[in-house]
Amino acid sequence: AVALRAAVCANADQFAKGLAPVMENISAQGHRSLRGIAAELNRLGMMTRRGGTWQVSNVSNLMVRIKQIDLPLPR
Repeated sequence: AVALRAAVCANADQFAKGLAPVMENISAQGHRSLRGIAAELNRLGMMTRRGGTWQVSNVSNLMVRIKQIDLPLPR
């Protein structure tokens, strides 16, 4: 169970690292609200880690994870 949890966390961290530059670009284009970022990710055809569409809660969770792994957050 511990190894599985570590693997899931590592996978989520990698996903967040991959999306950090996309999030920075979206922010630079003026999309700064959680809703606006979710809409832009969906418009770009980006899927959540589980293959779904972006919601406010997904964006919020992603931003928390990006901060936890010490990557720059969108401004």
